[in-house]
Amino acid sequence: MKKDTFIELDKNVSGAVIARIYFGGNEVFAAAHPGTVAAALFALGVEGFVFHHGAGIESVTSTDSNGQFCCLLPIAEDHLGEKFVDAILMFHTLSFKDGVPNDGAADIHFRTAVHHLPEVSVVNVPTTPAPPGFKKDLRERNKYVYFPNC
Repeated sequence: MKKDTFIELDKNVSGAVIARIYFGGNEVFAAAHPGTVAAALFALGVEGFVFHHGAGIESVTSTDSNGQFCCLLPIAEDHLGEKFVDAILMFHTLSFKDGVPNDGAADIHFRTAVHHLPEVSVVNVPTTPAPPGFKKDLRERNKYVYFPNC
């Protein structure tokens, strides 16, 4: 069984990139927005990234060379996939736990990810109450969430 946390890039019928997150051997989340994917990785407690080429993912450990819990990211096969992976890395630098000052988008991405992830897998949760109108924002974000089915 695959024990690593890793991302598999896929495409929907329109050609948009979807990132599928596998945690503990099971798919736990898939979304087409890199901000929501980065927020899901934060919620899972992923602290870093290791890029992975091709087959043999079962033999790669889930810690990086510094002993930090990490996520295996694929090397993208095309320019669109490369941009998506770059965006995940960019969004990962945001502090989802505290939100981003003057920007509620990070908080919405984080709360959306936590809402959809299996409760037993979530390490980081929001520390403040949901903002007014969160249910409306969640319905909008759900348009970009592929797994679990919304």
